[in-house]
Amino acid sequence: MEMNTTWTSLKVQLSLIAKLGRLRMTIFSAVTYSVAFSIALPHDPSKQFPYFIFLSGWLFTLCCQLSAHFLGEYYDFKSDSLNRHASPFTGGSKVLQSGAISREQCRNMGYMSMIGALLILCIVMPQRVFLLGLTMIFLSSQYSAPPLVLNHAALGELTAAILMNVLLPLFAFYISKSVGLQITQSSPALNGPMLMLILPPALIKIALFIVLNMADKRPDWLANKITLPVLFGNDTCAGIHSLTMLIAYTSALFLFFVRRDVTWSSTVFVLSTGVPAIQIVRKLNTKHRPYQLTEHAPLPIVAIFLESFMREWYNHGFDVLYPFSLHFQMRCIPLYPWIYNVLLGKSPPPILFNEERPMTVNEMKETDRIIIVGGGIGGMVTALCLEHLNIPYVLVEMNGPGWVDTGADLALWPSSIKILKELGVEPRLWSENSYVVYMTKISEDQRGQEHHDVMKQIDMEEVVHGTGESFRLVGRAAIMGSLKRLHAAITRAGSIVYNARAIHIEQTEDRVRVEIKENTGDGSVTRELIGRLVIGADGVNSLCRRIINADQTSHSAMRYSGEVCYRGVSRISRDPTDQVSCNGCDQLKKQQISQLYLRDEGQKPNSMTILHGDGFRASWGIIDGISTRGYWWIKIKSETPDTRIMASTTDISKWPHPFPALYEDTEADKIYVHAICDQLPTNRWCSERMALIGDSAHPITPNMGQGANLAVEDAFTLCVLLGLHYWNHPRDGHQEAFYQYYHARSPHTRRVGAESYKQSKMGQWTSPLMVKLREAILRYLPASFLQAQLKRTNLWRVQSWIDDFNMMQH
Repeated sequence: MEMNTTWTSLKVQLSLIAKLGRLRMTIFSAVTYSVAFSIALPHDPSKQFPYFIFLSGWLFTLCCQLSAHFLGEYYDFKSDSLNRHASPFTGGSKVLQSGAISREQCRNMGYMSMIGALLILCIVMPQRVFLLGLTMIFLSSQYSAPPLVLNHAALGELTAAILMNVLLPLFAFYISKSVGLQITQSSPALNGPMLMLILPPALIKIALFIVLNMADKRPDWLANKITLPVLFGNDTCAGIHSLTMLIAYTSALFLFFVRRDVTWSSTVFVLSTGVPAIQIVRKLNTKHRPYQLTEHAPLPIVAIFLESFMREWYNHGFDVLYPFSLHFQMRCIPLYPWIYNVLLGKSPPPILFNEERPMTVNEMKETDRIIIVGGGIGGMVTALCLEHLNIPYVLVEMNGPGWVDTGADLALWPSSIKILKELGVEPRLWSENSYVVYMTKISEDQRGQEHHDVMKQIDMEEVVHGTGESFRLVGRAAIMGSLKRLHAAITRAGSIVYNARAIHIEQTEDRVRVEIKENTGDGSVTRELIGRLVIGADGVNSLCRRIINADQTSHSAMRYSGEVCYRGVSRISRDPTDQVSCNGCDQLKKQQISQLYLRDEGQKPNSMTILHGDGFRASWGIIDGISTRGYWWIKIKSETPDTRIMASTTDISKWPHPFPALYEDTEADKIYVHAICDQLPTNRWCSERMALIGDSAHPITPNMGQGANLAVEDAFTLCVLLGLHYWNHPRDGHQEAFYQYYHARSPHTRRVGAESYKQSKMGQWTSPLMVKLREAILRYLPASFLQAQLKRTNLWRVQSWIDDFNMMQH
């Protein structure tokens, strides 16, 4: 009994190791090895077949591939763990995920396989294949293992083709040549049959791995594994696959016409496998993209294999290689597993691209909701979009329901204006509470004088030409008030949890749990919200970003730009009797400041001025459509980001005109001081069940006026994609939305962030030479050039997203 138990346990362990080593995937390389060996065989049956060297070479090949598979299972553990649609050829073996074999054991088996291949190479293999074999060992290990990690750097498809369809056939050919089996000593390796074995199958191998990685695109992207589908998307990769297949079969025809040693029979055999290739191409360019691997992948190689035997039978008679001879059986050993699977119908099922029955609204549970962390502009726009799309959500906001966001000025570009209008933001925001900017004047400080030298005028209407909207300035309080009133008018009670903040987020296989600390009248309570996913809109100091980038803290750290910004919002009074509090000024001076705003507006209507000086930039003007609010800001170069030190050491009186007076005019609670920081671009905006928007995803410096604008665009884009994918794939459709969201938004946000940071650094120049250079650039560069640069950097095409949004609502 004990012996039976031990034997059963051993069989289970061996079965797990075989599954972990993905032995099924070694069939293709084994057939390639045998074909290449057969091509090099002499047409002289009197010579002894080198059984030992043949099997040793095959074992070397198997060790190389097992090394790649074991190390791949170890280093791709995160990606495979995230894969919800694994197949016999994709998503890993799942043995490590089950815990049946530890990750350390798997890694050790990978390196033991590599050592085994090295020993066979050094002890058994001919010396002339040593460098070739060493290259195969190196590429096999570096396919997944550091330092190269080739399959994480969009080189996995190419590496697999080079290793298994170029180096492996050459390795087998030179083994045969080394033991004297070639026809003549001078016969080249790259003869016609070898070229036919290498070129079309290598291209087909690239196409095969593209499809394998298409199936794994979502988990690979979430695990930061870069493959061609992750880089280019499934649609583009389907096109690349079609083109690669076309080139592969065209190359076979080309070899037939240019090489005399390529027989018509081998060409016909290879081209005959193009019929299933056409079917695969057709399927890949449909919506669901099923791919039956065993229909096609090894067929060209098998065709060449069979053709080589038939040619030998034809030339030397059936007795040379009759089916029951040891010679024939030995060469066919690698082919038997494939024949067994095909004849007995044990081929693996097609790889289906995440097909699931769509979920209806009535099937939605409370735990299928989306949890929005943060109720700023991005969070409120997200909530409004989800409300329009009938996707359940709950928003967690740290402030109370009566809270008024009193932040300073911000800018809106045409894309965000269109989105806000589409959501139904009240018309009063545009007519009364925002300010249209037609012209931006870039001026030079004249060192204490009231009038500044205008170096360049930027036509903002030309910058936004063709969008149908203008560039606007607006107070943060005005836009937040409009969003909150709109939300209250169209949503149900309880969709916002006020006076609460997220303190912990846990992602499980099918849900996300958000622990919140909620302040009540009697103190604070901690409770848990459960949903399907989280959208992090919690700003620069985002908890969600810290969780997503927990293993990349250096990449998620904030970067101080080298300057501190003072900004404020002032009330503009037209009535001399109006009693308005200000930061230490008297009422007469208040009226003078109000007249200063109004006079400046009268002289330069619908314009804003950006003033450059020695280590500072500044701006001031009207911020609403009825001239009742003014804004000002000044950014000062500072060695320290500590605003308390800055406040104690800054001499306001040395600011350029009229900023000392504007500072004194502003109510104390309307003055904001903060160090300007951003973050180096990161590709980690999303995890399995969490996505970031706005400053949570990509904090940038405010020099392009894009902070709020990017948050609105992010929220709208993500919600549109969730609307397209959320219902159709209940398990992980949101991951496809996350993937498309990142690739749709990342190039634009990187471009804006880089330009904004560059402007920040240029504004901090203080040396006379660099100041003169900046002035020369701004003064002498054509305005059309600067306008084109602003257009290229800041405008984002939003109309197609709005069309999709409207389509889903109807």
